[in-house]
Amino acid sequence: MNCSFVSTLKCCCFALGMHILSVAASGQLILRDDFDGSGIVDPAVWRLPFDTEGNFVGRTQYRGNPSTDMPLQGVAEPLASDGKVLEIDLDTFSPIDPGNQFLGTDILTKRNFARAGGLTIEARMRLKPTSAGGTVGGFFLYDVQRDDPPGSGNQVRDEIDWELLGNQVAGSTQNPASNYWNDGPFSGPGSGGDFEFHSVTGFDLTQFHDYRVEWAPGQLQWFVDNTLVRTETSNIPDDPMKLHFNLWAPDSDFSQAFDAALQPVTSAGDNTKYQVQVDHVEVNRVNTTATELLVDGSFETEPIYNFGFGIPGDVDPAKGTGDWIGFGNTPFDTLASDGFSSLKLYGPFNGSADASGVWQNAAASPGQEFEASVMAYSPSNDSILRPAAGDFNADGAVNIADYTVWRNNFGASTSLPNDTTGEATVGAAQYELWQENFGNTASSENYTQLVLTFHDANGDVLQEAFADPGNLVNKNAQDVPIFDGRDPNLGMLEDQWIQYQVNAIAPAGTSFVRWNLYFVQLNSEGGAVIFDEASLLRLDSTALSSSLATAGVPEPTSALLLVFAAGTAYCLRRVRSV
Repeated sequence: MNCSFVSTLKCCCFALGMHILSVAASGQLILRDDFDGSGIVDPAVWRLPFDTEGNFVGRTQYRGNPSTDMPLQGVAEPLASDGKVLEIDLDTFSPIDPGNQFLGTDILTKRNFARAGGLTIEARMRLKPTSAGGTVGGFFLYDVQRDDPPGSGNQVRDEIDWELLGNQVAGSTQNPASNYWNDGPFSGPGSGGDFEFHSVTGFDLTQFHDYRVEWAPGQLQWFVDNTLVRTETSNIPDDPMKLHFNLWAPDSDFSQAFDAALQPVTSAGDNTKYQVQVDHVEVNRVNTTATELLVDGSFETEPIYNFGFGIPGDVDPAKGTGDWIGFGNTPFDTLASDGFSSLKLYGPFNGSADASGVWQNAAASPGQEFEASVMAYSPSNDSILRPAAGDFNADGAVNIADYTVWRNNFGASTSLPNDTTGEATVGAAQYELWQENFGNTASSENYTQLVLTFHDANGDVLQEAFADPGNLVNKNAQDVPIFDGRDPNLGMLEDQWIQYQVNAIAPAGTSFVRWNLYFVQLNSEGGAVIFDEASLLRLDSTALSSSLATAGVPEPTSALLLVFAAGTAYCLRRVRSV
């Protein structure tokens, strides 16, 4: 079964006037990564933290440069199930503040995951053998969604953890630990969550084990090697969260994990590297009905009503449902991941920061959970990336190879690629250009986003007062970055269809959910991105109880269910070159 058949089926349903396709899925694979590729982890799936997600924890500065700091996959490890692992690093030397901080790693999924009827997350991992205490290897779901109370500026978090503590390896017992928060504070009472060790006979944190969490409405369960070690049924998190792996050194506030003997060093020559190895990770959704809400998600049959050309009187952009509303440059294109047509977005070129995009509204109610998705394609022949000055061999980066090109052409009256000096003869000016731009990559300030927003009965965005009631922020929205010209790894993702997803839960006062797609142009730079197979699913729980222990991931029982569930599971991480 493939995605093309699934999308064709959905398109045919829409053509027949069936605007909602509803399927009850007992089990759906939504992420699987065996980390058996080569080089850095897949930049379509994983990224480093930024903004409010936190780049300093305990005594640890997290890495944050995607051009140099993305962790490596495909590292040889004979004890892994397929002989290859992802390695997460913690260094005692940090060039940012030597002697005063550690340099750790936190990677997270670009997308988030709604619980709906139930979610299982599982990873096979270990602390790479060491005798040192004072480190924490984490595998967890995490989100900062709101203030408590609203408008206070006091951010709270939802979080579900597995933690492997170096102190346990250095001590006489080796017990894994779990923790969780529901709207938990970052300081004061409750900031430590509900931490708990789990005694497992003969356990060794430096050997690979399967760590699993089953997250259901009203219940959390933690498993080690398929053995249940903890169950909680009160104060259960409910916000969609991103999946993280990290390795860090805490301060004394985390007393169970802190070790004063572990200290940062002042020179690179004295550095010690600690590592977590991850064999694989898998996420499944269970006990959930997925109902399609978008009309013409393949951009085949319906018009896009663009503000630039006038909106018909019978179309309500704020409150109407089932219509594509556009702004800026939103033409159709013939390069499609499915069917015959797709959507092309590029900047409006109006001389200032602006955007092009489309949206579609669907009816919604408070507490409902949604998953938005879209297939995206960044064409190298109309790339949003701008070449770096001094990239004389046009390979996307200014490096030593460009020096060789300059040296081989020194004194010649020739034009080198990406030479912005204006000099007709290759000489000192080009050398200075190369030197000034060494290490730079092709880039731009164009970027694309898929965003879910929620709106009241008047069509207004549901916002929240932050500190000053006059300062409104949209904390209810959720977004996922798609292609970003500021990402040095974007070149790896061009010329292939990749699906992106984002989940969100409707807040109080919701009457509509809006699927939004943006091409943001900050500096009148060129390039375009093509989109297809847009989807907005309402995720409804079908669980008869809070337990997922018997839910498993069974085969679908009907032909239609087989088409949708199997196809969707495949679509959720499909990459195809064109």
